[in-house]
Amino acid sequence: MSQDEIKLLPKSEITGLSTTNLLMALRKSSLHPLLFRKRFTDDKLKIMAKKIMKAPEYRTANEQYILEDMEVMTDFELNELCIKFPKQLSEFILDKEIFLDSGKVKIMMDIINQVILKKEKILVFSLFTQVLDILEKVLSYYNLKFLRLDGSTSVDERQDIIDKFYDDKTIPVFLLSTKAGGFGINLICANNVIIYDQSFNPHDEKQAEDRAHRVGQTKEVNVYRLITKKTVEENIAELAENKLQLDSSMSDEAGKHIEEKASKMVEELLEKENI
Repeated sequence: MSQDEIKLLPKSEITGLSTTNLLMALRKSSLHPLLFRKRFTDDKLKIMAKKIMKAPEYRTANEQYILEDMEVMTDFELNELCIKFPKQLSEFILDKEIFLDSGKVKIMMDIINQVILKKEKILVFSLFTQVLDILEKVLSYYNLKFLRLDGSTSVDERQDIIDKFYDDKTIPVFLLSTKAGGFGINLICANNVIIYDQSFNPHDEKQAEDRAHRVGQTKEVNVYRLITKKTVEENIAELAENKLQLDSSMSDEAGKHIEEKASKMVEELLEKENI
């Protein structure tokens, strides 16, 4: 199941979800298939729960509790568990093609390869750390060097990572969480930016883009926004554009109106699809 084939989730997966959780589920469906649990079926999890009991860390654990924990994990998280316990779970490790089976990933790699051919550097932003985790795997499969900075990166480490990106010409890609890549970060050594997923607040993205637009930038900066067609991302992009247009008179009341409109957007989307 490729990500560009996903439109909406099956009814069985959205029953009982709050509007907030439903919106997040719809967003994940446009980002990458591994953010759900599809590959690791219930039958596989029962076998995995039994086998992992042989690991020293789980010998005294309750098998049923292990199974329950696995049931709420994503395919990506379960694959990471298999990698962590290869003696017990190596047979369940996913093939790399599954990580690459995503419309957004394919477009992202096309852009990155074009940038590398021009001997330029590129920044890739995502709001979600698990998406960055997946993109790390993708870049590794393509044998591309990269660096990463997100909210968990300590202040002491940040400047060292940035300096390394500047100095090492063999590292073309920098992965950043959108909000962590904000004020105080200067990355003008890159003149290409990919916004992998959109924020309801367009200023988050503008601040991210500004990392490459700082004083001292001598090249034209190319910004690519990846928006999956016929998904909730199109609505998010529209709302963000509306918010930018309201900026001149933006107030707390206007901001609340945007949030209410987002909630209404999800309800209308579900009604349209007869869910």
